[in-house]
Formats: sequence, C-alpha cells, structure tokens
Amino acid sequence: MAGITARIHDLGGCPFVFGYGIIGPTQAAAPVPESAGELAGFITKVQAATGADHVDIVAHSSGALIANYYLRFLHGGPHVDRAIYLAPVTQGTTAATLIGGLDLPGSPEGLAGILDDATDPLRDTIFKGIPGALDCLAGSPITRAILNGGVTVPGVVYSVLATRGDQVLTPPGPASFINDPRVENDYFEDLYPRAGPADHATLPMQPDAAQWVIEQLLTE
Repeated sequence: MAGITARIHDLGGCPFVFGYGIIGPTQAAAPVPESAGELAGFITKVQAATGADHVDIVAHSSGALIANYYLRFLHGGPHVDRAIYLAPVTQGTTAATLIGGLDLPGSPEGLAGILDDATDPLRDTIFKGIPGALDCLAGSPITRAILNGGVTVPGVVYSVLATRGDQVLTPPGPASFINDPRVENDYFEDLYPRAGPADHATLPMQPDAAQWVIEQLLTE
C-alpha cells in the first residue's frame, strides 16, 4: 500500500497507516471483532489529531472485512465518508487454493463449520495461530453476520476493485463484490486491460490500482 499512501500524500492528503490484529510477528491474525475494535480506536485518534469529522478507509483483503465489521457493528458509519476496497474479503473465501486436494465437504459452510471446531486438526494444519483467517471463510459466523441485512451502512460510499487473478479469495470477484446497486464493483483487468497481471497480494502494488484509489477519493 506504500504506493497508494505516497500518491495520497502527493495530492495533499493526510494518509495514516493502520496495522491491526498483530499476534507475535503476524499481522491480521487476531479475530475480526478484536481488530475492528482496534480500528475504532485508531480512527478516534486520527480524528483527534486532524480535527476531521470524517475519514476515508482504503483497505486490502481482510482489512476490508474488519472495516465492514466496524461500520456495521461498532457504529463506524458516522465517522466515515468512503470505504475503498482492493481485493476485499466480503462474501468470504472458499479457500480453494489453501485446502488444495483435501477431502472436505463440498460447501463453503461445511468448511467453515469444520474449521470453527476447536477439536478439528485442520485448524492447526491450515490456520494455526491466525484465528482471524477463520473469520474470512465463506460461511463463517463473521461473514454471515456482515452479510445478514446487507453489507453497507447509510452515508458511506463503497467502491470495490477485485482481480481475476486472485488465488486467495475464491471465487475471484464474487468473494469480494458487495451485492448492492449503489456499490461500484469492478475487475482490475476490465478497467486496465493493458496493465500487467495482478493477484491477491500484488493488486495494491499496481500503479493503475493506486490511480483507481485516487479517483475514488476525488469523486464527488
């Protein structure tokens, strides 16, 4: 995200970088409600430091799930103008590339149910030490709660950019898109067909993705 924050700074903006859910050396590892509470405190500090009534959130991957939890359940809506998401966890991932050839139940809900069972050895095999990753699964209690009644909150403008090359959030696109006619959902490859290939990790590093973020921030 360094390229994005640099672009915002160059335009006279005031970007703040938020590291969340840190367990040991791993970021984004804590459960989503815990990380969302950290985000709430961070936004309060940003508003106090800047005097701003509202902030814009630019998030990647599970950062968007945390932002959605904050907006839906921690009364974040009145503090936020825009939620701009790159390859966000929204619907939850089926984790197809993570489970590989493992013989698991066919539905995402079945996978989430198994991994939510503390006695199941797959918890330690796939997601050891990163309970926040369990929250990102399709059918997890967190994704179900956020999807129940609709992801968006009034007053916040949402934008989503997914990549067809996403190997973490599967299926690419549907795992990220917000099903609301007021939300702009796009594939990176459709908007920037001449750009180089992008996957889940590299999408925020793409210059065109940084430009997309700037365009969302500047749209009236």
